[in-house]
Amino acid sequence: MRKVDARARSLRAELLLWLLVPLALAAAIDAYLSYRAAIDTARIVQDRMLLGAARVIGEQVRVEDGVLQVSVPPAALELFDSPSRDRVFYRATADGDTLLTGYYDLPLPPARPPVEQATYFDTVLRDRPIRVVAYAQPLLASSRRGAVLIEVAQTLDGRFALARDIWLASARRHLVVVPLAALLIWLGLRRGMLPVLALRDRVLARQPGSTEKLDGSLAPRELQPLVAAFNEYAQRIDGH
Repeated sequence: MRKVDARARSLRAELLLWLLVPLALAAAIDAYLSYRAAIDTARIVQDRMLLGAARVIGEQVRVEDGVLQVSVPPAALELFDSPSRDRVFYRATADGDTLLTGYYDLPLPPARPPVEQATYFDTVLRDRPIRVVAYAQPLLASSRRGAVLIEVAQTLDGRFALARDIWLASARRHLVVVPLAALLIWLGLRRGMLPVLALRDRVLARQPGSTEKLDGSLAPRELQPLVAAFNEYAQRIDGH
């Protein structure tokens, strides 16, 4: 068998490279998009928990002897129980920004939401970033008009932990899918290169000086031009 030049490029390696590089790039882009989606999902989960707690507190708004009163049931704060041990803040404010209960230093929303509507905003409280929901609870069973602004806030440790867990679950799938896809591509290339190797073996098996044409019917469509060029070259040698 003829010796192969060590400096010659490997077609199989080159094809594998051109397939794996786009695959790795697509996996990296998908990992980034998965990370952004995980952050959005964690934010939506936190917003729903904040709104649920604000509505639970809003249900405890009542008027006794003409005085607004708000109680905070434990169930409203138990919604945020998690291993991250986030801080939770709340406040109830009547019209005129009169504090009814809760943390006095919890920032007010940029704009007061309409009745039975909520607004979300990010801010900083006591040197820690927080997510806040402000919900306008109407005074229904009372002769008084207006609404009580219920605010519930939570630090972001739990949200970041949830986003990280969601993204890691996606990353683990990538760690399995990408190597598996690379293996399948390598096996496919190995199988696809068999006709090329078979053609090589047929050429090497010819007798020295033979100008017999190759049978092009045995070669795949992509190798037909190569077989035709070889046959034309053999014909020119025979004519010479």
